[in-house]
Amino acid sequence: ATWILPNELGAGAPAAYPALIIFGFWWLSTRDEWKTRWIVSDAEPITDEIKALRFLVATAVLTTIFFELMPTRLSHYILPAYPAYALICGWVGVKLMEGERMPVSRWLSLGLFMLGGILLMFVSSPLAARLVKTEAAGDFKTIEASEALAQWGSALEFPIYFWVLGGVAMSLALASFIYKRIGIAATAGIATSVLLGWHARAHFIPQQLWLQPTESARAALQQVCGVPSETCEDGRVSPERVLAVGYAEPSYVLSLGTQNLHPPETVVELPDRDSLYPVVFLLNMEDKDALPSTETLLREAAEQDRCVSRSEPVYALNYSNGDPVNFVALRFEAEPCDEGPQE
Repeated sequence: ATWILPNELGAGAPAAYPALIIFGFWWLSTRDEWKTRWIVSDAEPITDEIKALRFLVATAVLTTIFFELMPTRLSHYILPAYPAYALICGWVGVKLMEGERMPVSRWLSLGLFMLGGILLMFVSSPLAARLVKTEAAGDFKTIEASEALAQWGSALEFPIYFWVLGGVAMSLALASFIYKRIGIAATAGIATSVLLGWHARAHFIPQQLWLQPTESARAALQQVCGVPSETCEDGRVSPERVLAVGYAEPSYVLSLGTQNLHPPETVVELPDRDSLYPVVFLLNMEDKDALPSTETLLREAAEQDRCVSRSEPVYALNYSNGDPVNFVALRFEAEPCDEGPQE
């Protein structure tokens, strides 16, 4: 447990801090006060329903806390807690349909639902895509903003009929909830999630290549037949690995393989043995080491008389840190080019 929290708390945090938390909870769980706080008489025994709710709450809350304490986490890590949350929501929905008032949690849940729905509608709208990509394009240091915006033009080309239907369903859920038609509200709420989720996943996100740096890296590599184990249309052999300069994201490792080298392990030099070719480099030109690395590799290729293929630049935004990336892929062959290097 000691590796969960130290980096999250800062350099001065003791390494045993997570263990102290665990022992603290263990001490609290052994106190008799917890057993006497809620006295249940023999005439009113604890029902199976209450036992089930306690189990679901413990499962959902503790699972969420555990994964949220991790310094490195992705949104899908807490998926094991979702079934418990869903069952609790279903139980509450049934109780509301049976006439339970629940004034505080009822309106709180409505507020959370509307907040999530409105935010999802906004972030998956053409307006949000235009605003965010315009701001991101101005952060590049190696190109003008107009060049990035020209390449990202297709980001606004997606249908919005699911988006509109999701908004209609959300309005229906709101009206039904206010008028205590809980069954209709729950159905419309589910429809809202399905419609907006489908719009975001099937229409909006696939068009936002500029927000997917790993897919942008793949697009640059595909131009030079540089994706490992991927069949190339021009008949060339794909490389065994890619050597990256200025880029090392977890999604990139997951997508293209752990055999690839990333900073600081990447060695910026060409091998002498012809059997080690083709050699493919992926360079993020926004990184300070990319330009000198490119010059070094091209100079060595010229000295060794090796053919070079260079991709067109592919621009993206690294959403994990907010930095722009300018990908260029270089492929080096063992033999010289027929008509000189391809720049």
